[in-house]
Amino acid sequence: MTLRLSRRKDDVRKIWKEFVNNLEPLDSLLKERGRFPENFNRHLWDDLVFNTAIHAYTQALNCYHYNQLEASMAMCRTAIDSAIYLGITQVREESITSHSFREISPELRKKVWRWNNLERFGKQFGLLDDKTLEMVRKVRKVGSFSAHLAASQDLEFRDWNDRHQDDFKKWYEDMEKAAQGKKSLNWEEMVSVFQTAPPPPVFEDVPRRWTIPEEGWIVLRVTGYCLATIITRYFVNEATMSKAPLK
Repeated sequence: MTLRLSRRKDDVRKIWKEFVNNLEPLDSLLKERGRFPENFNRHLWDDLVFNTAIHAYTQALNCYHYNQLEASMAMCRTAIDSAIYLGITQVREESITSHSFREISPELRKKVWRWNNLERFGKQFGLLDDKTLEMVRKVRKVGSFSAHLAASQDLEFRDWNDRHQDDFKKWYEDMEKAAQGKKSLNWEEMVSVFQTAPPPPVFEDVPRRWTIPEEGWIVLRVTGYCLATIITRYFVNEATMSKAPLK
C-alpha cells in the first residue's frame, strides 16, 4: 500500500491564525500582569500551564495538513481533554508565573482524566459553560469515532442495518416472488426478474466510515475556539485560584 500525502498548508495557517487571534487579548493581559517587555514575542498562554494541550492541537493541525483526518480528530479530542485536565489540576496563583498542583483525593487520582470528572470539575472551576460544553461534546464525539475507528464503523453499520432491515426484507421478498421461488436462474430469467421486481431501497443516510475534509476543517476550528475559551477562563476566573481539592 502506497501512502499518499496531500497538503493543506493554507487551511492550517488560517486555522492557527484564527486560534492565535482569539487568544491575543489574553496574551496582552498576561504580558501586562507579568511586566514583560513589549518585544517579548512568546505566547504566554502556551508557556504557562497549557503547553501539552497546545502541543496536541498542533499535532491535530499537522495531521490535517497531510490528510490524516482520523489522527487529526483524535488529537482534537486529546487537546480538549488535556486543556481541561491542566486547568482543573493546576491552582492559579496571583503571580502568572507561579502555579501549584491541586490536591487530588487518593480515590480520584487515577480517574481524573475520565470525561465525567473532566466535565464536572471543568464546570466547577469555571472553565466550561453550557455553550462551550455543547461544542466540546461534539468535538469529543468526532474524536472518539476516530480514536476507536473499527468499532465506530461497525456500530454505524449495525445501527444502519437495524434501521433498514424491514426495507431490505420486503425487497428480498419481492425479488423472490418475481423469481417464482426458483433457487437458480439463467441469464434471461435473471434479467426478467430485475425488470419485474422493484429496485432496491434508496436511503438518504449511509453508515459513516471516515471523517471527510469538510468536517475536519470545522472540528479543528471549533477545537481552537474551545481551547481559547478554556485557557482564557483559567487565567481570568477567580474560581481557578481556589485551592479546593478534587474529590
